Order: sequence, then structure tokens, then C-alpha cells
Amino acid sequence: MTGVTTLSQAEKAAPSESSFLRQAMSRFLANTPAVIGALLLLAFVAAGLLAPWIAPYGPNEGGLGDALLPPSVDHLLGTDKQGRDQLSLILYGGRTSLLLAISSVTVALLAGGVLGAVASAFRGTVDAVIMRLVDVWLAIPGMLLALAIVALLGTGLVQITIAVAVTNVPVFARLFRTSLAEVSRSEYIEATRSVGASEMRIFMRHTLPNAVSPLIVAALLAMASAVVQVAGLGFLGLGPADRLVPEWGTMLTNASSYMRVAPLLTVVPCAAIVITAISFNLVGDGLQEAFDPQSAR
Repeated sequence: MTGVTTLSQAEKAAPSESSFLRQAMSRFLANTPAVIGALLLLAFVAAGLLAPWIAPYGPNEGGLGDALLPPSVDHLLGTDKQGRDQLSLILYGGRTSLLLAISSVTVALLAGGVLGAVASAFRGTVDAVIMRLVDVWLAIPGMLLALAIVALLGTGLVQITIAVAVTNVPVFARLFRTSLAEVSRSEYIEATRSVGASEMRIFMRHTLPNAVSPLIVAALLAMASAVVQVAGLGFLGLGPADRLVPEWGTMLTNASSYMRVAPLLTVVPCAAIVITAISFNLVGDGLQEAFDPQSAR
């Protein structure tokens, strides 16, 4: 009974997860740039999800007779070389670009998290082998690696997701391994271990919840680069295999020959990519400062 009471007291001395999250959320909401970034992201996500209902035209609706029309009441951002409404393409293209960015980072987060957890759990040879593999992995430029993977697997949404995910796996693996090691050395973890708590109980109730927050921040920052990578692959002609699928990078490729005649065809997709990437960065920085107030400038 005494041992159970002591264990309970030790766990109560550990940081309260709900209290920590409330404080972090309060700090995040007080960060104006982060809130603006979050609102912009919500707007882009909502626009992509609601594109079939709010887009004035279908993504492939139009004809050559309406090609390269200037902005007007019927086409607020003009039309492209095939007569398709530019605003509708931006809305539908956002669905594709954001889906690819979010799905690729999610896959990288899961794969990197597993690698980092294995390296942290099995010290010695296993840890050394995984970390050296990660070092070599990180030494390869991300865009170059993504290009090689797409060239090997072919173009397509799944292939792009895999290519962008592979470039981010080592980042999450190293980060999660470091985060687990830091949390496991914390005083409240040592106190909980000293009173007889099992390693599985410590890991599930204390180590894992407190080690995950840096991964969430890193995932949002990685999504900013993933948006740019996806657009870069599309611009180089390695976007969706179906050319009728709208995507911001592919839109830039199609508009590159008409910059003088119809500059909006280039400016609008570029603005969408830049604003989305900046918004992810603002939210990521805001969460980093919310979870770790000492990192705030």
C-alpha cells in the first residue's frame, strides 16, 4: 500500500499534461503572427475542401475561345491558356498541394518516430547504426533525393507523397530520439522509476506525451518545406500523372510562357505557395514558443 501511495505521489509530482496544454494554448493565442498564420491556413484548407461548392467553375471547364482572358466579373483572376478559370484552378489546386504536403509529412512523422523510438529504446549498436544511417540520409539534399525517387517510381500523387516523405524521415527520427532521451533523464521520470513504476508505464504515461510536442512543431515546419517541394516537383514536370489534376506547381509550368501576356497566371500560384509556406512557419514558430517559452525571442 505504501509503495502504491508513493508511486501515485511521484506521478502527481510530474507535470500535468492538461495544465501544460492549457498554458501552451494561452501562449499561442497571445502570439499574433501565429494566430494570423493559423487563420490563413484554416482559410486555405477550408477553400480546398469546399472547392466543389465555392469555385465558380469546374477545374477543367473552359475552351480555347476563352484562353488568356484578363480579370473580369466572370473570371476574377482571368483564364489560362486552355480557357480555364484561374480562381477555380487555385481552389482545386490547393486541395492537391495541401493533401500531398500533409500526407507526406504524416508518413515521414510516423516512420521517423518509429526509427527514433527504436534508436532510443535499444542503445548501443542499434542506436549507432540508425543514427549513422540518419547522418548519411541528412547529407543528401532533400530536393535532389525527391527528384531521384520520383524519377525512379514515376509521376503520380502516391509517388510524390513517398518522395517528399523520404526526405523528412531522418529529421523526425533524430528529433524524436533526442526528445525521448532528454525526457527520460528528467527528475520526475527518475522519481517515478525509483518508486517502482514499470518502464512501460513510465514510457506511456510520462515519456511519450512529453516527448511528442517537439515533433508536432517540427511537423508544421516540415509542411512549409513540403509545400515548396511539391510545387517544385510539379514545376519540373514531375507533378500528378494526370495533367488534368490542378496543382500549384503544374500551374506555374503551364503559365511560364505567358508571363508577359498574363502575369496573374504566375503571380497567383506563387502567392498561394508563399503564403501557405509562411503560414505553416508562423504556426510552427508559435507552437514552439508556446511549448517552450524559453525559446521565445
